[in-house]
Amino acid sequence: MNQKNIKEYIRALDHISSFLKTLLDEENRIIPEPKDALSELTELRMLSKSELWPEAVPTGLICGETEEEKTSRASGIVEEFIGESLKDKSFLDFGCGEGHVPFVIASSQQVIKAVGFDIKKEASWDSLKTKKLMLTNDWDEVEKASPFDVILVNDVLDHTKNPQEALKKIQRIKRNETGKVVLRVHPWTSRHGTHLYKKLNRAYLHLVFSEEELLSMGLEGLPTLKVTEPISAYKKMIKEAGFSILREETTTQPVEMFFTHTPEILRRIKSRWKNSEIAEFASGAVFPREALEIQFIDFTLI
Repeated sequence: MNQKNIKEYIRALDHISSFLKTLLDEENRIIPEPKDALSELTELRMLSKSELWPEAVPTGLICGETEEEKTSRASGIVEEFIGESLKDKSFLDFGCGEGHVPFVIASSQQVIKAVGFDIKKEASWDSLKTKKLMLTNDWDEVEKASPFDVILVNDVLDHTKNPQEALKKIQRIKRNETGKVVLRVHPWTSRHGTHLYKKLNRAYLHLVFSEEELLSMGLEGLPTLKVTEPISAYKKMIKEAGFSILREETTTQPVEMFFTHTPEILRRIKSRWKNSEIAEFASGAVFPREALEIQFIDFTLI
């Protein structure tokens, strides 16, 4: 280990020591002035690789890369979000990725058709196709196959360039009166909002580090709509697209003291809200705990 690395480890240990002392003193909530920018970034990068930094996702829940694991995960998604017979119905997975969810639907249920749509064609599509399954990146083909009785939009809307327009397109291909849309949104404010956990499984990395800093660490998350008030923002989009909400459920997870008591991290997260329309967030006086606790919002739309 060279002298430079030793110095970096010493700085990281000093930072960890400061963090632990802060935890012991609940009354010590004064946030000191920022350190030298390079020193702070170096310490935080070191800290992000330590076990002190909470995980974004429990390791056991991260899907592996084998076909068996992907199919198993898809079966779990079908059970969780569909949970009903699709006999004599048509199904669309909007943002299907590699196509495993519509493949499971077509293989296990007596559907009229199962369609998967995504913006780019995946290499796996050709091997998954069956008589009842269509996987496509051509929206015209989706429209020709419509209307659909059940449309799944799972963790996709947040990563589209224009979520409002996407919802309107989905509205047009839903079967009138009886059709429904099962929508899960995964807000930018959540602990794994940009999916960085696949490379470094640490919570809120995208809110602590800038995109440039993350790139310097070899990390690039999915483009994600930066919504700081997820519940109200998505309800507004849903209403403007012409949907009614039949069911709504929010999944939350408490924010660990690590993020509320580590001065540099606390300051960096709060800075994300400087341009918020909410005055107390914009002033930096309040930690945006409520938004950060929201992990998923599930809607059933008609």
